[in-house]
Amino acid sequence: MKKAIWIGSLALVTLALARPAAAAEAATAHIHMARLIEKYYRTEQTVKRLEEQKAAYEAELKGFSERIEKLNEEYTSAREDALNTALSREMRDQRRDLAEQKRLERDDLVREAQGIARERSQRFDAQQQRMWRSIVDEVIEVVAEHARLQGLPAVLDSSARGDNGVQFMLYSDPRFDITDVILEKLNASRPVGGAAEPVAEPAPEPAAESTEAPPAADAQ
Repeated sequence: MKKAIWIGSLALVTLALARPAAAAEAATAHIHMARLIEKYYRTEQTVKRLEEQKAAYEAELKGFSERIEKLNEEYTSAREDALNTALSREMRDQRRDLAEQKRLERDDLVREAQGIARERSQRFDAQQQRMWRSIVDEVIEVVAEHARLQGLPAVLDSSARGDNGVQFMLYSDPRFDITDVILEKLNASRPVGGAAEPVAEPAPEPAAESTEAPPAADAQ
């Protein structure tokens, strides 16, 4: 899985920040956003969490696939028996009824599996977007705090590219690259010993509050 899911959409990180008069001549700094996200310890945790969730969904769908295959085999066997003239008419009728039953069960299970596959895919995509958006927001928050403290007028993303693949920043003086400084701050909270801490999934957007009045209580 590519770690830079959100990187391509980050065209430019520009932080309009109030600064003291003494910093009026301060130079614009720049960061390499793609490198920050890749090297941020929370990125590895997020990728692992997403891979585990994807594997769980795939295992669930594999279970459906195995059940569908079994029902299809039972349907095929019963259908062949229903056409076997070596069997009695009564037996062929029973097998024909069983074949129809298995066909209906199989078709119902296929529809159920398709619905679950769509729901799981949509849920995974939404979860993935929320988690990567959280990573990006955390990086931007640290960048903004650093810029305010240092009186920087703006911080640009030297890794950003346009639709044509050309970098927005055609030249950036390495002296004003604060990528390593920001990365050190981001990873300062890394658990001791590299132990993974639980990655809290960002909560989905709250549903709109209902404006309907509650039902009236029944008269006694």
